[in-house]
Amino acid sequence: MYITDFSLNLPQNILFGKNSFKKLPALIPKYGKNVLILTGKKSFFQTIHWRNKLKNQLEKGNIQFIHQTVSGEPTVSDIDQKVIELDKTPIDLVISIGGGSVMDTGKAVSAMLKEKKSIIHFLEGVGDREPSGDKVPHIAIPTTAGTGSEVTKNAVISQVGEQGFKKSLRHDHYIPDIAIIDPELYLNCPLSIAASCGMDMFSQLLESYLSIKGNYFTDNLAENAIRLIVDAFIPSITTHADQVEYKSKMAYATMISGITLANAGLGSIHGIAGIMGGFFLIPHGVICGTLLGEVNSAMIDILLDKRDDPVTLQKYLAIGKLFSQNSEDEKEILSNLLKVFENWLKVLDMPRFSQYGLTEDDLKKVAEKSSNKNNPIQFSNDELFQLLKKRL
Repeated sequence: MYITDFSLNLPQNILFGKNSFKKLPALIPKYGKNVLILTGKKSFFQTIHWRNKLKNQLEKGNIQFIHQTVSGEPTVSDIDQKVIELDKTPIDLVISIGGGSVMDTGKAVSAMLKEKKSIIHFLEGVGDREPSGDKVPHIAIPTTAGTGSEVTKNAVISQVGEQGFKKSLRHDHYIPDIAIIDPELYLNCPLSIAASCGMDMFSQLLESYLSIKGNYFTDNLAENAIRLIVDAFIPSITTHADQVEYKSKMAYATMISGITLANAGLGSIHGIAGIMGGFFLIPHGVICGTLLGEVNSAMIDILLDKRDDPVTLQKYLAIGKLFSQNSEDEKEILSNLLKVFENWLKVLDMPRFSQYGLTEDDLKKVAEKSSNKNNPIQFSNDELFQLLKKRL
């Protein structure tokens, strides 16, 4: 077997495992005494155990900190406002503790504190400047198994509305200086959030595994992460949501999904999700989750019909066999895989687009603007619309 050339962009420093959060206070003095802590509104700092533990440790170390909350996916105005509020305040380190939105906010704020201009100037596709890469040091601490933002170099920023968008602030230097991944922090995640985050994570793993820009390194990472969570995915969100063993598998798989998406890219599901999230206030993970079955079903039908992409078909079979270990029949393996996705939608109660007030006209607008990214199947805009309509 010949391994083709590839290049990688990897995180700098990862602390993974139970009790790794306890190492945070000892890491802070390296950067200074003035810290900005970003959290979600209803997560970490409302959990008295974690809040008091961190506060006491910071006070012992004579660390001065400002606490700000993040509500929803970060917007241009959110980031600009935070930077304005902090303009005269010395910040030596940004610590983001939360889901993907909190960590993306951490990346954006740490960068814009140095740029001193609105973030819109630096966003891909809409800005007029390249980011310098200069930033305030940043430690990212995820509390949901979803985006993998703790190990990626981009922050996704939204401006929702008729002319809305979701675009990335991106630079190699924006990868967090340290990612602390402690599965215990995932235990308090509400079921609905854990469900949408989990579906986002799985779609990231699968899309990066199937990506035309994937390579030997990312393929192996993605496949092994999926193998790890085959039996843990649904229990970690439902019946075993209070067990660290299950959360640790999801935390690891999420971290890997961040690494693989950063190096192999994503596919049609995320090509749709980025557009839809700019137009409408729908959680990113819900979009990815509700489309998982339909998009992959359409891809498998095309692969079986045309037989012109044996590599992608074999990848689907490799993943399908993880869920159908006793079967050797190609069609049965793939059918069972799609049944797994269908069952996930039911068990996790993934909403349809109509539950957010979307209409067929809205879906047409989304389909017209969507892309296939690095998907091995290039759907037409009409085909994307038909897929979206099935989840209306």
